[in-house]
Amino acid sequence: MTTENEVEVIEKGSILLQFVLSSLEDTRDIIVRLQKILDGLLTDRAYFEIIFLRAFAVDYITTVTLGDSPKRNAILDAYYELFKNTATSSPTGPVVLEGLLSRLHVYAEAVDNSSDEDVSWTVGKTFAQLFDQELNFFVVLFGKALYNRYHTYVAEILKSETSSRSEHRLH
Repeated sequence: MTTENEVEVIEKGSILLQFVLSSLEDTRDIIVRLQKILDGLLTDRAYFEIIFLRAFAVDYITTVTLGDSPKRNAILDAYYELFKNTATSSPTGPVVLEGLLSRLHVYAEAVDNSSDEDVSWTVGKTFAQLFDQELNFFVVLFGKALYNRYHTYVAEILKSETSSRSEHRLH
C-alpha cells in the first residue's frame, strides 16, 4: 500500500523530470534566443545544455528549499530514478546520463567554490563557460536569467500541493 506521502514524492519527482526533459519544441524559443547570441550554435548542443542546466536547478533548488531532509532525499531519489529509467529506454541514454553527471559536477563545484553571493551569477558564468563563452557577458546573463526562471518554477513545485500538479507549466 502506497502512502499519501509516497505518492506526493513520486508525483513531484515526475513533475520535476517533465520540466527537465521538456521537449525540443517546448524549448525552441529559448534555443533560438541563445542562437542569436551564439552564431553557429547547434540546436542539439543547446538543447542538451539547457536540459543539464534544468537538472542542476532541480537538484540545487530542491536542496536549498527543503534542506538536508528525508523529504528532499525522497523527492530527489524518485526524480533520479525516473530520469535513469527514462534515459536507459533511449538509444542516447548513456550519453545523456554521462553528460548529466558531468554537468551536475561542474555546476555544483562552481557554486561551492564561488565567492559570489549571487548563485544565479555563478550559474550563468558556468553556463557560458560550457559553451566556451565565459567572457561573453550576454551568454552569462542568458544563463543567469534561465536559472532564475527555473529557480522560481522549481521552488513553486516543491511548495505546492500535488493535487494541483496540472497547473505547473513553465511559460
